[in-house]
Amino acid sequence: MHYLAKLLPEFVSPLAWIMLLLLAALAARSQPVTRGLIAGALVLAWLAGNTLLSMAVVRSLESRYAPPTTLPRLDAVVVLGGGVLPALAPRPMAEVGPAGDRVLYAARLYHAGVAPVLILSGARVSPEGTRFPDEATAMQEIFTMLGVPPTALILEREATNTYENARACRMIITERRFQRIGLVTSAQHMPRAVAVFRAQGIEVVPLPTDYTVSDAQWRDRWRADPAVWAFNLVPRLSSMAELGAALDEYLAIAVYRLRGWL
Repeated sequence: MHYLAKLLPEFVSPLAWIMLLLLAALAARSQPVTRGLIAGALVLAWLAGNTLLSMAVVRSLESRYAPPTTLPRLDAVVVLGGGVLPALAPRPMAEVGPAGDRVLYAARLYHAGVAPVLILSGARVSPEGTRFPDEATAMQEIFTMLGVPPTALILEREATNTYENARACRMIITERRFQRIGLVTSAQHMPRAVAVFRAQGIEVVPLPTDYTVSDAQWRDRWRADPAVWAFNLVPRLSSMAELGAALDEYLAIAVYRLRGWL
C-alpha cells in the first residue's frame, strides 16, 4: 500500500500523460494517428502549463478554509509533518522545506498565546519505503530555534500519512483530555486533513497556511492588460507542477473516501 500510494500520483500527473501520448505516437504505425497523438500531447502540455487553469484548480482546494480573523483560544495545536527536512548530510541542521510555512505559522500561533501545547506529528518514509529521521524531531529542532520551549512540544513520531496522523493524535488528545484542538497544515492539504480528523472524532479548528495562490495574484491574472494575458497564455513548468500537486491531492481525497478514512 505504501508503494501504491507513492506511485499512483505519478501515473495521473500531466507529465506522465504527456509522456504516454508521445510514447504511443512513437509506436503508432499510421501517420494520422501519430500526428493526432503528438497534437494531443501538445494540447495537454499547454493546458497543464496554463497559469489560469493551475491557479483555478489550486484555489478550489485552498479556498475551502480561511485563516481565522480572530485568533482562537485552544488547548493544543496539531502541526502535521511535510514541511521540514531532517538533518541529513550535508545539511548542518533540520531545515524548512517548500511547505515549511506551517512550522513558522505554528510558532507564531504559540507565541500569540493561541495554545500552550503543540503536537508535532509525522515520521518520514521515502517513496522506496526507507525510514529517515522522523519529521516530528526535525520540527522540534526548528521550533526550539524559534523560541518554543521543549516542554510545550508533544512529539508523535510514527504516522506516515494523514490518516495515521489523525489516529495517533487522537490517542494523545484523549490521554491528555484536550478539548479544543487547532490543526495547522498547508491550505491545499487542509480539506482532506480536516475530514480525516473529524472522521476520527476530533473536531478541529482549521488553521491553514502555505497558500500557493493569493487573492491578489488571482485578481491580477484577470486584469484587462495584454501583457498579463500574454503571460496567461504561455505554458509554464511551474504551473504544471502546481496543477500536478493539486491533482495529487484530489486523487488522495478519492482514495481516502474509498478506504473509508473520510
